[in-house]
Amino acid sequence: MHFLKRVSFLLISSLFLFSCGKEADELDLIVAPEFEVKYSFFAAGHTYGNPAVPSFGLYEPFMNAVPYINQNENIDFGALTGDIVIWSNIRRWDSVLFDLTKFIMPVKTIPGNHDRDYDFYNYIDSLGYSSFLHKGDLFIQLNPKQWTIKGDQLNFLRENIEQHKNNVNNIFIFVHELLWWSPKNSYNKITINYHGRYRDSTNYWTTVEPFLDSVRNDVYLIAGDVGGTDYSDPYMYHQDGNIHYVASGMGGAVADNFIIIDVLIDGSVKFNIMDIMSGEPINLGGFENYQLPN
Repeated sequence: MHFLKRVSFLLISSLFLFSCGKEADELDLIVAPEFEVKYSFFAAGHTYGNPAVPSFGLYEPFMNAVPYINQNENIDFGALTGDIVIWSNIRRWDSVLFDLTKFIMPVKTIPGNHDRDYDFYNYIDSLGYSSFLHKGDLFIQLNPKQWTIKGDQLNFLRENIEQHKNNVNNIFIFVHELLWWSPKNSYNKITINYHGRYRDSTNYWTTVEPFLDSVRNDVYLIAGDVGGTDYSDPYMYHQDGNIHYVASGMGGAVADNFIIIDVLIDGSVKFNIMDIMSGEPINLGGFENYQLPN
């Protein structure tokens, strides 16, 4: 299965119905079942918002989208892909937890560099990484240290994928940093929020990527370290073999967004970029026309 699926129509069925004298409006009801949504989830990065005027709780333009999210009956859960608070302290986290009560579905929290201070582990899984199965897909939440996945966490990643790879369709991996980014590779024109001094220390390409590349599943790495400033890129997408690199974020007040991911009955995946700049979210479509900056 790949991100862009060949579209096919039930032509034979349609011709049969025409021969039976069915009306045209009845034909509109015929939908190939493989194009139906099995379930959806959302991913939102950098949800503390503007670094210059950080929110107590989640970024207000994102919170304005909560009624829209709650009305989507396909969305089973959400994920905040890091930098949920600007300072990891009780006041900030309690404000976030209050805002999360406004969602009618569970919302996962994935640590970012701003979230990893002393109070962080009082509010999420004690290790900062975990996994779960959902409707035939595997989800893994990671907590890289200094852009690196190693030790017990690397073993956790490998063991989960080895255990489930033959029984699931897709593998979704939530991280905060764009671990695949480097000033020396083809992603270097993507302007991210923060790369710090660790950008060249990642073991993604030497250790993690070869393992992900070895499985038959489509693997989606979904990060949230873009869009936080008016100069950073608001989102990115690139497919390399079976691995899909995805990032989105908010706070820069230029192209603030989150993404809704639809998983279809046939296992294919559809992305919806949701612009939150004007109150009611606007669906900008997917990544079909996205090109990496030159």
